[in-house]
Amino acid sequence: MTPMADRDDADGRSEVRRAVLCGPGRSGKTATLTAWAGLLGCPAPVVALPSAVKTGDAFEYLTVPAVAARPSLHLLTTPGRLACGEERRLLLRGADAVVFTLDSRVWRQDANLILLDELGAELADPVRAGGRAALLLQYNHRDDPDALPLAELEALFNPVGWPSLPTVAVTGEGLPDLLALLLARLR
Repeated sequence: MTPMADRDDADGRSEVRRAVLCGPGRSGKTATLTAWAGLLGCPAPVVALPSAVKTGDAFEYLTVPAVAARPSLHLLTTPGRLACGEERRLLLRGADAVVFTLDSRVWRQDANLILLDELGAELADPVRAGGRAALLLQYNHRDDPDALPLAELEALFNPVGWPSLPTVAVTGEGLPDLLALLLARLR
């Protein structure tokens, strides 16, 4: 598995931007990507590929053609299981933006912390990350009764002040705004 190319057509004229959704399993990455496919009017479906690690996990990707001033997009999710760290690192390599999909439910905070620490180490390494990826935080599962208050999540996961938005991926709540924020970072 290698990072995707910077160009997407035969003569190399069409620029490609790459964004990766990273986060724990069942945090809402796939639901977010699927909703974005609809919002962007993608002719191609979201494609799921099984993880090379025998965990039953997968990663998904979506190719979005260029429209007007927007470049072509490659949107990917990473496997969420802890055993898939090497695959996450490969998928993150060369990303222009990363959306960290946090699971707002109280019982998922350990998984959020572990994967956010892993992501921070990956993005801090200029050789691996290229030092250019924009980071956005998606606080998902906001409709769950076990969801922590946003202020508490911000204090735990966002002391730096990265752009962040609350979402409910299964209903699409907040996803148009998150997509707009991402697209602004990818220009």
